[in-house]
Amino acid sequence: MGEVAEREIQAAAWHCSPGEMRNTTVGSARLDRVLRCGMPVRRDLLEPAPLHARMAKVAGWVGSRRGKPRCRIATARLEKCGKPQYSVPTGLASLNDVNRSRVLRRTAGVGLGALMALVELPYVVLAAPLLAVPAARPRVFRGARRLAEVERARLRRFFDARNGDDYDGRRALQYLVPRSLTGLLALGVWVCVGAGVVAAAIYFVQLVTGQAPGGAGEGTPLDWLPVLGLGAIAVFLCGQGLIGVAALDRRLARRFFGPSGQELLRRRVSELATTRSEVVEAVNGERRRIERDLHDGVQQRLVALGILLGRARRADDPQRAAELVRQAHEESQEALRELREVSWRVYPIALDESGLEAALESLAERATIPVDLRYALDEPSPELATVVYFVVSESVTNAAKHANANKVTIAVRREETKLVAEITDDGCGGARIGSSGGLSGLARRVAAMDGEFSVQSPENGPTIVRVTLPCE
Repeated sequence: MGEVAEREIQAAAWHCSPGEMRNTTVGSARLDRVLRCGMPVRRDLLEPAPLHARMAKVAGWVGSRRGKPRCRIATARLEKCGKPQYSVPTGLASLNDVNRSRVLRRTAGVGLGALMALVELPYVVLAAPLLAVPAARPRVFRGARRLAEVERARLRRFFDARNGDDYDGRRALQYLVPRSLTGLLALGVWVCVGAGVVAAAIYFVQLVTGQAPGGAGEGTPLDWLPVLGLGAIAVFLCGQGLIGVAALDRRLARRFFGPSGQELLRRRVSELATTRSEVVEAVNGERRRIERDLHDGVQQRLVALGILLGRARRADDPQRAAELVRQAHEESQEALRELREVSWRVYPIALDESGLEAALESLAERATIPVDLRYALDEPSPELATVVYFVVSESVTNAAKHANANKVTIAVRREETKLVAEITDDGCGGARIGSSGGLSGLARRVAAMDGEFSVQSPENGPTIVRVTLPCE
């Protein structure tokens, strides 16, 4: 009967692994058969327990019944399985460590800010009269900016607050005024913390020696209850004071480290005025290009067509006249093709009828070099679609005419709230954005939509034209 029990335990232990219990129903049934095999059974084996615990109890009982191990295989299986260790998950432990480290860093940052106030407040007091002297203002503003940069480094190191550096010395001096007062507030909080620590040490000695609060006579536990309550309130207030000073530090930095609202408005007005003039210049450039295409292309074809028809009218030989009429027909077909190309460059009707993807597919089909189109975008607004189309069209034309490219890749996608279009060719490279030309016109067109236009074109290629437009 012992051999049967050993085999059953071995079979049950076979389903146990360090990370999981597989087929526990079958294992439990086999253990139940072991417990019902007629051997003396302890009552604790019948209590509900995990499968690995029940197997361990049975294995230990069978192995020690006659003073020698009779279930070595089962015991080895159980040792391999192991008892689950119920400990704090690794993720929670690491999270607690991170939170503890963050609290310590921010507390140290508040302390350093309190010490900085001892430097900033005297600087503000001494620098204020010097502002009346025009020659001394640059030095005052320069010193204020240095102190502000120290504050930015402190906030970045201890508070993980990254603020902009787009501010001048006058704004730095304006920042130091409330910052120095905030530092004094932090210094006051730290003085309260220090006084509380000293008082707590004194009260602790009195409590241990059995004295009453204040050291007057013997004390009882009831005498210490008000002291403990006031101490808890003091700890809470000091903690809230440190948290409030840290929050105020971050808010002041966000308020002053960067251009003011008036400065932002002024820059925006200047930017709009610039882009408006650039849009007008881009429109004029497009008109000049259309006029040049009509004059050098379609007009010349029509002139040649008129000459051929005139010669056909004056021809006496019917065969010669028929040949001239055939040439005139071919010339009219070429004129229609070039007129269609010009109209597509003015505005492709496919943008309105089928959308940007269909217009880019048509552009790829009409190109003189292979074009690989990768379109992964929902249909954008008509304004954005028009800008993207003209940028792609001009880039493909430049790659075919000027870069001697063999292949062009067009990638249109969305990145968060941005529409991104990249046109890459394997041409000779060397493209630059000048004051005039097709690329400068594209840059002005993109700037009018608050977008970004860049060209990377090293010598010997490849050339990458990238457009980024805001897309809600």
